Formats: sequence, C-alpha cells, structure tokens
Amino acid sequence: MKININIYSGYIHGALQPTVKVHFLELPIIDANIQYLRLFLESLNLSVENFEFDYAGEDHPSYNTPEILIIALDFLNHNCGDSRFTKIKLLKNDREASFFIPTISPEIVMSNLKSIVELFDKFKNGKAPSLTTDLILHQKKKLSRFLPLGTNNMNFIKAAVSQHIPYKIIDRSHIIYGYGSSSVILNSSLTEHESVTGVSLAKSKVVSNRFLQMSGLPVTRQAQVETLEAAKLIADKFGYPVVLKPEAEEQGRGIFANIIDSLDLELCYNHTKEKYDKMIIEKQIIGDHYRIDFADGSLIKAVRRRPPHVIGDGLKSIDELISALNLDPERLDPNSSKNIVEIDNDLIRCLRNQRITLTDIPTSGRKIYLKSISNLSRGGDQVHVENFIHEENLELCKAISRIFRLKIIGVDIISPDISVPWHQNGAKICEVNAQPQLGRSGTDVYWRVLHKYIRPACQIYVQITNKYEAKTTYLFDVEKHIIFIELSPKSISENGMPTQYYDYMEFSDDITEQEKKMVESLVQSKKPKHPQV
Repeated sequence: MKININIYSGYIHGALQPTVKVHFLELPIIDANIQYLRLFLESLNLSVENFEFDYAGEDHPSYNTPEILIIALDFLNHNCGDSRFTKIKLLKNDREASFFIPTISPEIVMSNLKSIVELFDKFKNGKAPSLTTDLILHQKKKLSRFLPLGTNNMNFIKAAVSQHIPYKIIDRSHIIYGYGSSSVILNSSLTEHESVTGVSLAKSKVVSNRFLQMSGLPVTRQAQVETLEAAKLIADKFGYPVVLKPEAEEQGRGIFANIIDSLDLELCYNHTKEKYDKMIIEKQIIGDHYRIDFADGSLIKAVRRRPPHVIGDGLKSIDELISALNLDPERLDPNSSKNIVEIDNDLIRCLRNQRITLTDIPTSGRKIYLKSISNLSRGGDQVHVENFIHEENLELCKAISRIFRLKIIGVDIISPDISVPWHQNGAKICEVNAQPQLGRSGTDVYWRVLHKYIRPACQIYVQITNKYEAKTTYLFDVEKHIIFIELSPKSISENGMPTQYYDYMEFSDDITEQEKKMVESLVQSKKPKHPQV
C-alpha cells in the first residue's frame, strides 16, 4: 500500500478551507492489518461508529487500514488546534481510496499523518500500545506555529464560516474575509479601519494613562520606575497595596497586584526585572475589575473578572485542586481566551501570602486565591454584567472610544459596583485595549463584530478555458465589485477553485465534455448566507 499527498490551496468538494488529499494506492484484497485496526482505535478511545465520512457509495464504507488511519489523523489534528468545517470526502474503489481533508493548515495534516503512520507501525509490533499524551503535547507544541495567533483569529474564522463568508490566512496575525469590494483584513480584533494613532496611544500604559488624565477622566495613580529604590519610594508615596506591571505588555503578562509591603515589592520587582526593562507602579484601587468591550459604539460584552481560586475539600492538596480546576473544558479549548492556571511566580507568591503551599491540604470550604490578577489569559474567570452596568458607565466607555479614535476597544475599569455611576463611587480607568480578546469560543460575539465590516458580496464570473492556466482579476481589490476568473480544468484538478463561490460559470468551446464533467464533480459554489453580505 502506497500513500500520495496533494495539497489544494483553493476550494474543492464543497470544503470551506484548504484541503489535503490523502490517496492510498494498491490496496490489498484482504487487509492483513484488520486484527489490529479496532484495537488501535480503542487505544485512542475512538470508535468508527461515531465517525461519518462524506461518502457517495451505495454501501457504507468498510473500515480498513486507510479509514482507521484517517480517523486517528482527524483526532490528532483536532487535538493540535486544527479545525475542519465540513466532512472528510471519501472516494473509494477496490484498489484505491482518496480522502479529502479540510484543514486550517495543510502542514498540520501532513506532519500528523506521518506521526500516525509511524505510531500504527509501532502498534503492530507491540511497541506503542496507545497514542500517548506525550505525543499529543509534542505535536501540539511543534505545530502551533502553523495556526493563527491568539483566540480572536480562530473565532473570527469560525464566525465567518458559519455564514459562508470566505477567508484566507495571510499570515498568523492577518486574516482577510470576503473578496473584492466586500473584503476586510483583521489582525485579531484590530481592523483595517482603526486609527494608527489611537492604537499607538493605547499600546503604552503610561501614555494612555496620561492621555486619559489630560482628557479629564478618572485614572489610577501611576509612575514609571527604573530601579527598585525608585519603586519603593513611589510605593511609599502612593501607599500600599500597589500594582507592578510592565509598561508595554498584554494579557496580564508580568503583572503583580496586591503588593502589600516593601519586601513583597522587592520580590515582585526582581521577578519582573528579569524580563522587562520598563515598569510602572500603580496605586491599587479597591473594587472589582470590569472589562467592557465596544465596537463602533455598540456594547459587545461587559464582564466582572475574578482571579482564579479553589475551594478546599479537606482531602486534596492545592496542587491537586489546581489540576482538577484545569480540566474545565473551556480552559482546554484552544480557541478560548480562558487559559489553564499555571504554577508561576505570582501563584507561589499568592499562596505564600495566604500562608499555604502547593502540597498543603486546605480545610473544607476554605477559599484559596491562586493569582493576584484576574485576566482570563492568566487563568482568571468572569461573570457577565451587561444587564447591571449603569448607563453613565457605558457612556464613559463610549467617550474613551471616541477620545482614542478607536472603533473596537476594551476598557478596564476598577469599580466597587458597576451599577453605580463612576463619578459616585471612586471608580478608575485602569487600561485601554486597542486589540481586546472579545469573548468565549462559540459565542455570537465574533459574528456581531465581523458583520459590521463585511460589505455586500461582489459578483464572481468564472470561465473555464484551456487558453489560460489561471488568470484572476485582483481578488482582494476593494474597488472591484465584479471579479473575473479564467482557469483551466488542469488548474482546478491540481489546486482547486481560487474562490469559495461564483455567480456564473461558463465553459469555452475548447473544453471537452469529459473535462466539463470533471470540473463539475470537483467544484461547488458556497455563497455567503447572510442577505446583507
């Protein structure tokens, strides 16, 4: 049995993304591996009964070596963060089997296929009884460089696909949605329509704090520090507790909050200085941490963030309670901004301040805080408060959006009670984010944002001819309301269609009936669902 690989950068067999064709040749009449196949799947906790191919045969496909390997491959792809949005197409006869696997990244499929084939060979020889966690973690780490960065990008892709909006990955940061005049480029939640000046202002915590203060808005007291001695002087001036954070960092990285005295400050400063040169000290404000996200003046979400914590049961150690907490499916979802709780300097420090260690067993009902900060990316949690936020606090955030000239913005507010106007309870603006993480994976948040920037779909005319191998009129030119594509049957069979949909397709006189049938069997037009796009 031989295996050939072909990568379709375009669209084929109704897939909404690139496709990898895995072609098994010279299939044996009797599969000598059949005795190992189901055992191999069982070792992966998989079942053929729960898997469905897109198969056009009259009978249900038999599950021999090729099918089992592809099911295992799909399992590994998923665990490495890959997503496919349609079924795997199967074409099969007595001697050949072709699988068309939709993927975010063909590189992930090819690497995992090699690992699965090697694993199966070892399994047959009794050397690898299961697909170990170590292999999954190894592949996941190795292949993460082929996936879009962050959680926003993948969630925007999923939102687009749910509406049949075409997308193309330019690089790990930049994704383009739609074609021609309807196209828009996003970098996470940063759109092509944002003010470069506003983004630059928001990037620096010092500059944004100064700008907010100049605008007459309530901010936390803040000062830049370059030495430990300066940090201690500022902390004494502000009064403990204080917060130490890098001047230009995101997602809560490098932040130590609730610093209670000079010894605690020295410990935190030394940890931070190892990685960051420029740091700031802030006076810690009493209250809860709220994140409020807006897009074009419309509220996207408002949440109260909470530091991660565990509740003692009198049986498990802190370390065991953290392990249980990290089994939360949302924390394990690669497209969720809510991460697992990692054991780091801030966690060890928080436990020390509560006079407890990782190996201690807290009494039943005792609440143990694991971090000093509440960012989801650092393991925090959140509660939605859209129905409780006071209108004046919403207006404050809208004003900040206008002041920074930003369409999409995340505003962090420290407030004792978000249902009370900011000017009545001492609430302060903590940070302004020009590229906020917008929400939990699977919500409609991403479509509501993307919908604001996708314009009516342009028309696409396709002519199939042998005159040109492939000729396209500026696929992403925003001034093009009509796109013309000329390409050959050979180009389609090797690369797929360059666009996900077309409005009109014509066949030139030089196309044979056989070529026409081949093209029609390979391509399907999947037009955007939403009437406004």
